[in-house]
Amino acid sequence: MLGELMDMQVFWSYKKPDLNALSDDMLIEKVLLHSDLDSIYKLFDIFPENHIRRIWEQSLLPDERMHSTNLLFAFLLFRIKDPRGFIKSKIREHYKKLSA
Repeated sequence: MLGELMDMQVFWSYKKPDLNALSDDMLIEKVLLHSDLDSIYKLFDIFPENHIRRIWEQSLLPDERMHSTNLLFAFLLFRIKDPRGFIKSKIREHYKKLSA
């Protein structure tokens, strides 16, 4: 999984990372952002679903450019019944935190 991310040059703006020092949260975020569904599903073999979901909600969900991807993740990965409503409420919460 790490080799795949390195081959895709997802860390292009960083000094080449020490793969042993890469945090779990950063790995999850980069896999969600840049990898295919097979690699994303592998995350669920390694990390608990609630950990992956927390990273998704904190890092990807607020980014409105990721709307289509977030709908897919909400429905497919996290089995959220009303993905549009869920995403809308989470984005609203995010902006409330920013303005507080």
